[in-house]
Amino acid sequence: MPDIPAPRARAVREAEPTGKITEVHRSSRDAYGAPRVHAALKREGTACGRRRVARLIRARNRILLIVTGQP
Repeated sequence: MPDIPAPRARAVREAEPTGKITEVHRSSRDAYGAPRVHAALKREGTACGRRRVARLIRARNRILLIVTGQP
């Protein structure tokens, strides 16, 4: 039986911002894009780049589309 690999460093670093990004995005009723979500995270003291925020929002939307059939 193969060993389960440890999570990669990038996945570990993105676990915390992903939850916060989802929270801010949902609180805006999915209206805020990456620039506004990035600004909100910056105000809260979370260090996360705008491009990372954009990538994680896109990934979240793809998952929602696959699971629910609607963005």
